[in-house]
Amino acid sequence: MTKKRIFIAITVIVVLLIAGGYFFFRSKLQPTTQPINAVPTDAAIILETNNIAQLTHSLNSGKNEVWNQLSQIEDFYGLSSQVKFLDSILLADETLKSLTDNRELIISLHPTAKNKFNFLYILGTENTGIYEDLKIWVEENIQKKFEVKERDKDGVSFFEGELKNHSYYKKFSYAFYDGLFIFSFSSLLVENSVNQLKSGKSILSLTSFKSIYDAKGKNVPASLFINYSNASGLLSSICSTEKLNLSKGMKNIADWSLMDLKLNEELLILYGFSVSSDSVPSYLNIFKNLKPVGFTLDEILPISTSFFLSLGIEKPGVFQTNYRKFLKSLNKLGEYENYLKDFKAKYQTDPEELFRSFMGNEIAFVKTNIKGLETAENTFIIVKTGSGDFTKDKLIELLKTYSATENTNYKLLVSDYILDKDKSFPVYSFPFPEMLSVLFGDVFAELQTKYFAIYKNHLIFANSKKAISEFIYANVLQKVLSLDLDFVEFKQSLASNSSITVWANLANKQDYLQQFLNPSAYLGVEKAFDKTGKFQGLALQFSASEGFIYNNVFLKYNPRVYREDPKTVWESRLDTCVAIKPKFVVNHDSEETEVFVQDMNNTIYLINSTGRVLWKKNLKERILSDVFQIDYFKNGKLQLMFNTKSKIYLIDRLGNNVERFPVELRANATNGISVFDYENNRDYRLFVACNNGKIYAMDKNGSILKGWEFEETEHSVKTPIQFFRISDKDYIVFADSLKTYILDRKGKSRVDVKEYFPASSNNSFFLDKDPKTKKHRLVTTTITGKPVFVYFDGSVEIKDIQEISTNHFFDLNDLDGDGFNDYIFLDSTRLTVMNLEFLPMFEKKFETAPKFPPIFFVFPDNQRRIGIVEQEKNLIHLIESTGEHYEGFPLKGFSLFSIGNMGNKEGFFNLIVGSKNNFLYNYTVN
Repeated sequence: MTKKRIFIAITVIVVLLIAGGYFFFRSKLQPTTQPINAVPTDAAIILETNNIAQLTHSLNSGKNEVWNQLSQIEDFYGLSSQVKFLDSILLADETLKSLTDNRELIISLHPTAKNKFNFLYILGTENTGIYEDLKIWVEENIQKKFEVKERDKDGVSFFEGELKNHSYYKKFSYAFYDGLFIFSFSSLLVENSVNQLKSGKSILSLTSFKSIYDAKGKNVPASLFINYSNASGLLSSICSTEKLNLSKGMKNIADWSLMDLKLNEELLILYGFSVSSDSVPSYLNIFKNLKPVGFTLDEILPISTSFFLSLGIEKPGVFQTNYRKFLKSLNKLGEYENYLKDFKAKYQTDPEELFRSFMGNEIAFVKTNIKGLETAENTFIIVKTGSGDFTKDKLIELLKTYSATENTNYKLLVSDYILDKDKSFPVYSFPFPEMLSVLFGDVFAELQTKYFAIYKNHLIFANSKKAISEFIYANVLQKVLSLDLDFVEFKQSLASNSSITVWANLANKQDYLQQFLNPSAYLGVEKAFDKTGKFQGLALQFSASEGFIYNNVFLKYNPRVYREDPKTVWESRLDTCVAIKPKFVVNHDSEETEVFVQDMNNTIYLINSTGRVLWKKNLKERILSDVFQIDYFKNGKLQLMFNTKSKIYLIDRLGNNVERFPVELRANATNGISVFDYENNRDYRLFVACNNGKIYAMDKNGSILKGWEFEETEHSVKTPIQFFRISDKDYIVFADSLKTYILDRKGKSRVDVKEYFPASSNNSFFLDKDPKTKKHRLVTTTITGKPVFVYFDGSVEIKDIQEISTNHFFDLNDLDGDGFNDYIFLDSTRLTVMNLEFLPMFEKKFETAPKFPPIFFVFPDNQRRIGIVEQEKNLIHLIESTGEHYEGFPLKGFSLFSIGNMGNKEGFFNLIVGSKNNFLYNYTVN
């Protein structure tokens, strides 16, 4: 062979090799099938991600608290366990990670048996080269390491393996087909997926699905697709038999919803839109040409609301037209029109026109956890109206027509909810229990609307008068969602306007779910509560705009939000937290007991025995003194006297200033005023110390007393001026930081105290008798907590028994009832009680240091107890003389508290205390 021929031959071979290599490698890099094509069309939920490693690792990193909590719930554990299993495989092998990195993964949920669902995983490989490499990796790492068996079905190899050391899943199945890796813990789903590919048809052939699939986010962690028709079966699997119709109605919400996923540490957000084909009935389509509206019903919904579904209806007339079209698509329009026709013929009223005449733009189905109501009673329908009075007139007109038609007495349809002697609300029977479910849909069918009432401009429906009454009572006490800081915070995450808003308070037990769920599902809810109780709320919103229905889901984690409801008689909302010890006062007209209190904004309140705020007014300054109830006019009518740093106030029971009050002080007060009635003749004397060193003595009008001769103190006086009478002698006592003053009524020194000592600024003097000599003495403490005895001959005795902090509190009282006073010290976290010989009676420690002095209580059975406020823990304690907690304590509370009687039956008392969340609590104490 010549050189020329050899060259030609070599050239041909090289060309053939290059061509063969080209076609070989081109076949290796040929694109493979999209994973979405392998999803069986019975999918209820589809989740798609373009980066499996990133998604699984972000979920399992521990940084997302929403997923952390969900994954611990038994009913979520299956999915969580599978995600952790996949993540562990990806993290363990760099080769697999490179093969799956930035690859498309689909997780879909499908029915596998009656009331059973399982997950299917489909991994895309992008091209045939990666597909082949993945098959090799699986063969070497799965088939050889696990007990995997291969079976052939219709020319396709299916593999089934077993996880011996996995607690939740034992068997798994997978197949390679058409460039996809298909995996599940159900062999049936793997076969169904392959069959879907073999059919040549895809879920993308569904027009409604394709439209949202093409609109999914490009740079999101994952996209979620919900098929409402198929998902209704998922809901049916957990529904009680009585509520199956509700789950079946889910298929009429829409065709599909797309929701792109967004995660941060404490919030899970899904956002997208929903679509429906014209051939499928869709409740969402009712809102397509209605603008979304702002949600305002939180202004009336009780703070105990656990669930609501609210419709924002911009134009009630348009809604009714669209609703008719929806009913027509369900072949139910005839039934609807027959109801309206029969109702109008019988009662001369068109229900559509009736509601259109007074309705505003919101209606909601509501579930609450109001104490004292049965589960069924904790159900309401709330309608926002244009005018409460107009609405009442229209409904009364209907009731009168009903009475005439049915030959009943109209007056029997009306009763009063009497809150107290000054406040009542009419409650009306509503003999048309099915009307609202007919007009607005099956979601309102659960409530039999037997009663209604008007509160402000809201129409409230319930199935009992008691339920209506409690709903109104919550509003009177301002226990509503719009004033709840947790709800306000959560609401900020929501869209400001919506067509439909569904909200669930996961932080409180959802007892009403027991009637909706089958026993197995409800048991799962109960078991999960310790996890779901850490979620601030779950909300779903649909909002119509320019022909589209946009949807959002919000799930927020907040472990601080869970609170167990206090066992209170009532809880009355203030503008902010309580600032002073609540004061029991007497209503001189009714002789009822009421409560006077001031909040941190310096607003004062008078609250009656039902918790209703009778009046409130702002003082601009904090009250420094106790609140004294005096008979200023000597006519049996009582007023309230107290001081701030610049003024002395005298206020009547209606909240009005009396005569010349408030009286301006000549300098800023350094203590609270003292009010003395020397002869019990209501000629009151007022004493106050000011920052100019003066002690001012005044008559009840606030005028300086003539003859008061005291000059001034050496240092500021922080504790109130005290008055003691021993035999026929009066003693006016106070102390600055070093000197003790004991004066007569004229301000002259009555006792010359012979020794200076640094007195505690937290503690006053207590009158005591020396148990040995029977001589009277005054008892207080030094700044380091040493007991000091000041005798009326001027001598001073200091007991060097201890040394404690300068912030300590001291009280002297007979705690054990043996006739001798005991020494009570509260310092930092320690409460110490000693007997008259300074021997310890008990010592009790608290978790945090109380910031208020101990409160001494004597009960009618002569039992004595000590009240302690642990403000940092939001707890109040009532301590027995043995050092043990009184039964039922500690209770929730944030302020100093008072115990008294507000009309309870014998043997029960009221404890009034401020809460951390701006309420004034009224507990019953046995």
